[in-house]
Amino acid sequence: MTPEQYNRWIEIATNTSNEWGKTLQDAIADLPYDQSFMMMLDRDPLEAQQYAKEIVSDFYSDAKEVLMEEEIGIETSADIKKTAKRGQIQSRIEAMLQ
Repeated sequence: MTPEQYNRWIEIATNTSNEWGKTLQDAIADLPYDQSFMMMLDRDPLEAQQYAKEIVSDFYSDAKEVLMEEEIGIETSADIKKTAKRGQIQSRIEAMLQ
């Protein structure tokens, strides 16, 4: 991963809303208000910590998918431009040969 891709990955993970309309910051900030999470925290702090890690991991996994889609889109666009350029060159060669 290039530094630009890494920075974009973090940007996507921290600024993009999930399917419930929450950003990573919102999801973490809401944990103290989640009664089941607080009960889990009282019962088993390590389980609660694991749950919080899963939330972060989900956001970063989703961000990786978005980043890959962006990168594929960029590559596809570049491939289309290369193919079009080859077509133009081929047309010029054919025109010169006639």
